[in-house]
Amino acid sequence: MYKFKDMGFYLALFFSLSASAADKEDFSALFFSPPPLAHFDTRQDALFDSPDLELMHFIDAFGDKGLVNHFCVVGYSLASGRKEAVVYWTEKAWLTRWAGSDATEFRSAYSLAHSKTLDLKTDLVETADDINGSSFLTVRSQAEAVVADCEKHGVQYSIDPFVPPSEEE
Repeated sequence: MYKFKDMGFYLALFFSLSASAADKEDFSALFFSPPPLAHFDTRQDALFDSPDLELMHFIDAFGDKGLVNHFCVVGYSLASGRKEAVVYWTEKAWLTRWAGSDATEFRSAYSLAHSKTLDLKTDLVETADDINGSSFLTVRSQAEAVVADCEKHGVQYSIDPFVPPSEEE
């Protein structure tokens, strides 16, 4: 037979388990398949902790170096054991899946520029049926969920106007 003082223990256990289940994030709305297992802090991982060179190279290749450019980087731990970040470039309205980089100089910081990019102005459809086998289209609600997740859990970066170094530098 349970004693009243034991009930407090069981109630505390029940509520702590309920809270941890409620705190578990639901990644099913995102465009990953299978969904990620968790977020990771990109600032604490050597492949993602200093994205400035990659972001600058990305701007140099596809953007306007004369403007301030804004990015959000959110990290995901995948079921495969790999880590991947999604970079949201506000000015371009692009989402880019990025495997990270260990580049230490501008000319070798090109992994982000060669990563799969989704243009939120042209590459979205309303339903999965509208994809019709395309390798670049994504369902709008999934892309919007990634942007919202980045705004909530990601790291914000601003890259000021710059002149890229010359090939000799």
